Amino acid sequence: MPPLRAIVAATLVTGCHLISGLTDLGPEGSGRGGAGGNLGGGGGSGGDEGGMGGGPCGGQALAADALSGNGQVVGRSVAIGPTGQVGATFNHRGNLVFRDDAIGPNMSFDTQQIGAMGFRLGDTGAPAWTFSAGGDAEAGVQQIAFGADGSAYLCGSYFGTLGNAEFSLSPPIASRAGFVVKLDPMGQVDWAAALDSNNSAGCYGLAVTSDRLFVVGEFTDDLSFPGDYLDPGGTHGFVLSLPLDDMPGTGRALGPGMVIQSIAVDEAGGLVLAGYHTQAQDLDGHPLDYVAGRDVFVLGTDRDLQVTWAQAATGNNADSAEWVATGPGGVLVVGSFRQKLSVGMAEITAQSGMNAFVWTLDDDGNHRWLRALESDTEASGHAAAQGPAGELFAGIRFAGESTYDGHPWSAVGNSDALVLR
Repeated sequence: MPPLRAIVAATLVTGCHLISGLTDLGPEGSGRGGAGGNLGGGGGSGGDEGGMGGGPCGGQALAADALSGNGQVVGRSVAIGPTGQVGATFNHRGNLVFRDDAIGPNMSFDTQQIGAMGFRLGDTGAPAWTFSAGGDAEAGVQQIAFGADGSAYLCGSYFGTLGNAEFSLSPPIASRAGFVVKLDPMGQVDWAAALDSNNSAGCYGLAVTSDRLFVVGEFTDDLSFPGDYLDPGGTHGFVLSLPLDDMPGTGRALGPGMVIQSIAVDEAGGLVLAGYHTQAQDLDGHPLDYVAGRDVFVLGTDRDLQVTWAQAATGNNADSAEWVATGPGGVLVVGSFRQKLSVGMAEITAQSGMNAFVWTLDDDGNHRWLRALESDTEASGHAAAQGPAGELFAGIRFAGESTYDGHPWSAVGNSDALVLR
């Protein structure tokens, strides 16, 4: 039997941050040598209202749990709800075990399936709910966020049919479609919707407020979803504004040449989006500079999806913002870059092929500082979060010898995880 793989389903850093990822337990369950981690932001990083716990944000772990199976299990994201719920999402193949108990329904598909679970902080019993869905082709979940009533929202992408006993989505018109699923506080499917395209579409992030669900991603040529249709041609990023209780909704395309990877709600109730772009932009009178390859962007919009500010970090290779978090500390962005990355006169350089960056801005999009986590092998930023007093956290995946602000780390395996404060 192949070695079991597991995600860290919930590691809480004093009420401020949650981590999920992939670790290789090996044949003897040693836990040595991570096999490619994926970090998911918690708290305010997904825009959940009331999603941050109190207390000092220290580095000690309060809890850790593993979800394992007879195939690969990859953690994608985690979030804390307003009343202490914890949600984790994962992509998996085969059956699943949590705290020595089989969870289900365990889908029988040979393809990659999507899953999620909800439990409460400090609860050592079984999860409050579990969710799994699959189909006749690959599917992947990206993010989870909670509403004020304890409902959970999931988004991701799929290539064939997608569903379980509670819902069913038709295959994409062409190759790939995005999806959004709402679960009630007991984990039952409330509604599910496809974000489809005559070419390709993918959903990468979402944020929940008291009355709206905002969803971001990318599409090529066109995007159809209940209530609206976007048809600008070419590759664009999208941001959708959906009611919490079902469709229809409204949306906007940004681009061309933009991919939106992450979204958060700022302190004033506006939206902050982050990702990458492949050409210069003028967004409602706010320009985005572009140099070469893929450049990083972060921008703000109002609740009507009008751009209020935009800022670019430019380089000359494949650069990307992966996660944005908002809070008392302003705007925090993490991602990856190659060779160099610049914002005005501020510039960082990569030690190896790909390194991680951490970038902060104020609430109006003005640049504060830009720093790199340098690795002699590889590093990339995957998650960001803020504490209740503006503490900043960054989740980094790295290999080899790495340094950040003079602090060195050595990876044990071929891909390790690091949380920076």
